Amino acid sequence: MCYQHRAMTPPFVAVLMAGLPMLASAAGFSGFDQFSGASKDSVRWGPDLAEGTGQLIQTNGRLQFVTSAAAGGDEFMAWPWQVGSAPWERDWSAQLDVQVPFIPLGPGFTAVGMGVAVINSASSDDVFSVGLEQVRSGGPQMRNFLNAIDIQGGDTMETSVSAPFESGSVQIRWSATNQTLSAWWDGTGGADGYTWTLLNTFNPALPSTWNMGPSNSFAVVIFGTAEDTVVLLTNQVLADNFYLQDETRTPLRIDLSATNAILSWPGEAVSFQLQSSLAVTGIWANVNQTSSVVNERREVTLPASGNQFFRLKKD
Repeated sequence: MCYQHRAMTPPFVAVLMAGLPMLASAAGFSGFDQFSGASKDSVRWGPDLAEGTGQLIQTNGRLQFVTSAAAGGDEFMAWPWQVGSAPWERDWSAQLDVQVPFIPLGPGFTAVGMGVAVINSASSDDVFSVGLEQVRSGGPQMRNFLNAIDIQGGDTMETSVSAPFESGSVQIRWSATNQTLSAWWDGTGGADGYTWTLLNTFNPALPSTWNMGPSNSFAVVIFGTAEDTVVLLTNQVLADNFYLQDETRTPLRIDLSATNAILSWPGEAVSFQLQSSLAVTGIWANVNQTSSVVNERREVTLPASGNQFFRLKKD
């Protein structure tokens, strides 16, 4: 793991200072987007936050980042989640599949990245982000997972680790008990199931950091960014499968028909495994049937026969 400090503020900080709308925390803040529609879902996502020529374009069931110019430095766009702010008092996680293929970068400081970030509801100068990037900073080009922390518009603290592939997944978790934000990465993404590695942790409650407390909440955004680099659709810089999950309670519902039991749970709950047993105190085994998403819920249909018990177990 390496620590580095860039001589610039990430572009999204200046954009967010222009006035990011903060929504009240709500029980229904969680949700997901697989970007399968023809265009941006304005129910899930708020107005674009942009700088320069950066654009997020929803196409072919995914979200791509492009720019039309390289001169002038920062090119950036973010989409703010507007279903509800992520609350202080509950555990939650926000994750995104990302891909940033090799793009030849110019000398000096140049970069391209995709990721997810959270912002202090009381100050848009306070940003905690994690993403996958291609970057040059006065030396050879690197591919990293990067966590950046901005505190009251001051210096940016960065932590990075080399990324094994051009695609993967990133996640931010909030622990209400420990009052800790943490950044995680998965070097292979969700194709083989998510396996998370910790990149960094941060306490936003300290007076020396964000000075947050129970009266505050977090805004969640997804973003693409570039520095002095043209990014085309053909470069395939993209994101997919955004999930904002309430980790405090994930209810399992069972609906019975004459022959089947339909088990369902919230669609954003990707880190839970459905299990079954013949007795509450018996041996629990994974239900090896892939769930499908129906009306915003993950759903598995099984034959209804005899006494069976079901539960969701956190991975």
